[in-house]
Amino acid sequence: MCGIWALFGSDDCLSVQCLSAMKIAHRGPDAFR
Repeated sequence: MCGIWALFGSDDCLSVQCLSAMKIAHRGPDAFR
């Protein structure tokens, strides 16, 4: 499985965006390996 995300028109600084991206939880059948 893959996850694709994009960010358009955000005024937040880059570090805030990176921290938010790292909060995305890994899930799905590959999460149990």
